[in-house]
Amino acid sequence: MPPIDLDRAPTDFGLNVARNHGRTKSSEMVGLTDFDLYPRGMAQAFFDREQEIMTPGEPMVDFEEPFVIEDGRERWFLTSKVPLRNRHGDLIGLAGVTRDVTEKKRLVRETLDSKNVLSQAMAEMSDGLAMFNPEGRLVFCNDQYRAAFPRSALCQTARRQHFGYRAGRGAECRKDRCQCRR
Repeated sequence: MPPIDLDRAPTDFGLNVARNHGRTKSSEMVGLTDFDLYPRGMAQAFFDREQEIMTPGEPMVDFEEPFVIEDGRERWFLTSKVPLRNRHGDLIGLAGVTRDVTEKKRLVRETLDSKNVLSQAMAEMSDGLAMFNPEGRLVFCNDQYRAAFPRSALCQTARRQHFGYRAGRGAECRKDRCQCRR
């Protein structure tokens, strides 16, 4: 399929997209293209991506992309687009959904930052620290605890806090024995 003609390609936007562009109604967006709304380089990237969908006729699902909105703030969007076909199977356009995931990305970043700070604090503290779940399974211990109480800190993967590692099938990690696989 040949590229979409930029001069004749009407683009229909939803109300949220219209509001992100300072409009109050989606009807104010009718007939505008990405080249009317974004800087040339960003619009060209959007256009090229859409052509990659149109050429093979394959959908793009959950594509995450950042861009700077008019007030200069960076926003993150999760976009899915699918080619539209007529009843004869010919490609006639695209339909898409875009969700603002900026807040979600911020929360994930804050969570990772907090985890890194906590991990560093645990590793650098002078006292041993261990955490056991209600069944007596070791779920975390730092190196200082492992050095002071090697028999109760048998789990070698506990150093990784067990959130990234799992005990092998049927294995248990308990104060008195460890069957974790590395």
